[in-house]
Amino acid sequence: MDPSPRSWELADSPEVDELQLLGAFTSVPTVCVPSGGTVDLELARERLGPATWALVRPPMTATSGACCLTLLEPAATPTAELEAAVSCAGALLGLSAARFTGDLPAAVRAGAASGADEALCRLTRAAGLELGPPSFERLAVVCAHLAARAPSAPLLIQGLIAPRRFASLATRDQRTGLGPCRLALSTNPCAALDGRLPQRLPAELEGLATEARGRLVELATRLELELGRPARAAIELDDAGPRLVAVHALRRSGLVAFGLVHDLIRGGLPVERALKLIGHEDVLAAVQLRIDASPDDPPVIGTAAGTGIAEGRVCLTPRAALELSSAGLPPILFVHDIEPEDLDAMRASAGVVAVHGGLTGEAAVVARGLGKPCVASGAALSVGSHEVRFSDRGTLREGQRVTIDGSTGAIARGAHPRSMPAPSAAVAFVLSLLSEASSDVVAAVDHPAHVTTATRLGARRLIVARPEAVLLDAAEGGPEAVAAALRAIFEAASGQVDRVYVVPPAPGVALPAPFARRVEDADARAFVAAALQAGEAAGVRVVLGEEATAAAGASCRPEAVLAARIRAAQPARPSS
Repeated sequence: MDPSPRSWELADSPEVDELQLLGAFTSVPTVCVPSGGTVDLELARERLGPATWALVRPPMTATSGACCLTLLEPAATPTAELEAAVSCAGALLGLSAARFTGDLPAAVRAGAASGADEALCRLTRAAGLELGPPSFERLAVVCAHLAARAPSAPLLIQGLIAPRRFASLATRDQRTGLGPCRLALSTNPCAALDGRLPQRLPAELEGLATEARGRLVELATRLELELGRPARAAIELDDAGPRLVAVHALRRSGLVAFGLVHDLIRGGLPVERALKLIGHEDVLAAVQLRIDASPDDPPVIGTAAGTGIAEGRVCLTPRAALELSSAGLPPILFVHDIEPEDLDAMRASAGVVAVHGGLTGEAAVVARGLGKPCVASGAALSVGSHEVRFSDRGTLREGQRVTIDGSTGAIARGAHPRSMPAPSAAVAFVLSLLSEASSDVVAAVDHPAHVTTATRLGARRLIVARPEAVLLDAAEGGPEAVAAALRAIFEAASGQVDRVYVVPPAPGVALPAPFARRVEDADARAFVAAALQAGEAAGVRVVLGEEATAAAGASCRPEAVLAARIRAAQPARPSS
């Protein structure tokens, strides 16, 4: 069940060549008219054969163009005639189904008597478009009209037969990521194509034989294997088996990616190949970590205004945020109102606390637009010139650590470990497949809470890659405070990791208050000495020098350890 190289090339492409995909499966007869071209009627007659309708449409990835069900068979049933006429009236004249059928006799409107095609021809003739009788010549007129309206899009012409049934298929639930496929049935191919029919699980679908259900489930599995992502498809149901009419690749993200990988591995796809389908953002979306704040100092709760957790240092002005960011440290920007010149500071910040304006205030709206975690604090706190005052529990000075959760509205003093709630079955299955080798990822830490988060998620190697953060935490206590901060990090790592890389602070780097000076050579030497002593006391191997510098370039944030472990378990892509 290992996919072909072509399959995975399709899977990694942002858009799928639908015509190529239709050719890889049993599909209805299809002719492609390139953009700017004209239909070859002889080729259409040969390919489409004794079709009732010709479905003329752009590829599913096209952003423009209309779908038109064109009647080819003069002796078609009244129902087939009506469905084609309604489709053509919409595509060629812009008429809704209700408006077109409103003046038809009741029997014609019900599909019990002919007359719909005659009504269509009268309307198109009045609009200056002569369709002629149902035939391939009519098909040429329809194609020319649609091509003129959307000249940049190619056209696909497909032969369909009435009174066969059509299915609208989604290979899995796009909200939960769960399989199996979802289905809806219709006698109208256009209804199956637009994907708006209410879909149900195969077992819940009445009027479909067990064998036919099984074939559709198998087709859904094959489509996902071929595409490497979920898909939506329109299918013609034939006694010989389902035939693809159209297929559109859907987003593969978050829980959908995990559900897809779970099912593909259960179906026989090698683990390493399947894990290629899970990206960094998928892990962050599917595995929502939570803050484990101390019960002795619980967070204050504002209004959740932008999803995600961010940890950083309190910045009360845009200038302070930019200065902190330039020193390589993450700011949490507390803002009352924003001006256009504040946008650079918001972009540089790890998260935003909007003091005024609430959920719909300008600061919160802009933060969400930038993808930043955001909390609207409301009455939970007030901001002075140099500190943040919690309503009933003291203050936070500028430069101190703070953690916010835009999903819950929590604002917590300091850094806090994060934990993973009980994962979904698909996520738990994928995580159970990760080998010990994938624990060799390196997590960047500068606080004991980071060590706890990283080791909970499976990291066995750490690096103190931002020593400036430790210096800033210990600025008011001098070298003894720096040594104490490092001891706390190594004590948290004791028995959990096999090594800790240490990158010393770079002399000459200017740090903001409360350090408020440049790092000196003596600071760097004292930092290294304190790290070696802390490592020896905790029984943890300390690695310095070029090896530590190389590890820093490959490190990840503690909360990204799971994503890094999954990436480490994926096979390397061959170099081009």
